[in-house]
Amino acid sequence: MIKINMRSHSICLVPLVFCLLSVGANTTKANAQTIYPFDVVYDTEVTLTPIPSTDVSKAFVSGFNSDAPYGLSNFYSINNYSRIDPNTGNLVFVQDATKFGLQGLPIGRDEFFGSGDDKLFGRSSATAAFDFINRKLVGSGTIHYHWWCPNAAPKLTLL
Repeated sequence: MIKINMRSHSICLVPLVFCLLSVGANTTKANAQTIYPFDVVYDTEVTLTPIPSTDVSKAFVSGFNSDAPYGLSNFYSINNYSRIDPNTGNLVFVQDATKFGLQGLPIGRDEFFGSGDDKLFGRSSATAAFDFINRKLVGSGTIHYHWWCPNAAPKLTLL
């Protein structure tokens, strides 16, 4: 059996109210995080522009895939740098020219976009082999995604 005694007391609740308000006012906003898979192959075009007095080229890469997930059918990779790996004969692509010993050049970035407002940004590294018979570069790489801007939706982490 629980016994409750009720008595009338006059107490001051103002300090308690201010204390609770200050605790509630200092709460940090939490963002939900959702993981969405993003595995896609783009048909790309690579433009290489030699950087004078070096064995490095500046690379611009554009790509398209009409079936890309989330409507991100277009791809640009801006301010990439490439050079031939003497051990393999393949092109190595990086977005930080200091990895090739060059200073003062802008850091590259990747951008995926479609016809809507959603975009995905990241940084990449890749390798590509020359296919001289078909006049193509055949390659692959890894992109580390940094942020997604789907009209202020929750933050998105991609695999």
